[in-house]
Amino acid sequence: MVELALQKLSDKNVVTLDEDRKAAMVSNLLVVLCSESSGVPRHQRRHAVPLSLTAMPERKSLLLRIRPELWEELNRWAAEELRSVNGQIEFLLQRASDERMGSATSGATTGRRRAAEESG
Repeated sequence: MVELALQKLSDKNVVTLDEDRKAAMVSNLLVVLCSESSGVPRHQRRHAVPLSLTAMPERKSLLLRIRPELWEELNRWAAEELRSVNGQIEFLLQRASDERMGSATSGATTGRRRAAEESG
């Protein structure tokens, strides 16, 4: 489906995308296609669900400065695993934290498991 969209954009000369832009577009399309919510903006939905009713836990914002080469690698990796770059970075940080906590304390409840236990 994503390849078809890229091909049609190219065939109709709608837009010319370099490889980096294609990777970003593919990543964004996959996020939309694989998400559990509608791709329609909230203000255009007939029955918008208030954010307070969703199951998404609170997130902290973080400004991150990284080399462009690292960004491109993360973007490619995220696309391969059907995640956004933000989701990929969070996944990697969570995995590193879980590994660190697992080696620091044997049998300790870590990361996602702890969050699930607290919410459930």
